[in-house]
Amino acid sequence: MTTTNNINVDEMREAIVGGNTYNGYKYDILKIIEDSYSNQHLEGWLTTGETESFKSLLDEIENDATRQQRLRKNEWVLQALRNCHEQPILNINNCTAAAFMNWLQTVRDADGQFQSKSAYGNRCAALHHLFRCHANMDGYPLAFEKELKSLKKGFFRILTSKQQDEGANGEIGKRPMSYELSLNRIN
Repeated sequence: MTTTNNINVDEMREAIVGGNTYNGYKYDILKIIEDSYSNQHLEGWLTTGETESFKSLLDEIENDATRQQRLRKNEWVLQALRNCHEQPILNINNCTAAAFMNWLQTVRDADGQFQSKSAYGNRCAALHHLFRCHANMDGYPLAFEKELKSLKKGFFRILTSKQQDEGANGEIGKRPMSYELSLNRIN
């Protein structure tokens, strides 16, 4: 016997990406929202409604413990993403690839070092997801995507060069397994 359970459109939107990926996106999207709210690099990206909503959240959680603040911010982002199709988070016309890349290059490890290429790529993927959550968006607008692609290429070349200058082996991401190591894995 087959039971029929209807799947609503909101559930479909939330299931575009898997759970772990979605959790990573939420974190990165929150960082984008926080930067836009504070008008550091992404000035004017948030809609007026989301700016006011985020300010209200910050006022509500001002005296909460750090962990509680983090949980409430995560809940807020989740709800904002759920409502994004009807109530946009971003002023898409104010979003520029140059502003995003200016913000992205400021994201560092706790020791101030640049992160890996994949960590930066994950933030770009989170932004892409944020764009596609908006009504009538399938991801980045074409001009934004073209400029972002060019800027990312330059950023990653400079990043690789800086890491080589600082004594790193010049590799970003995972290295292929050596032949000797692969023999050990087989045995």
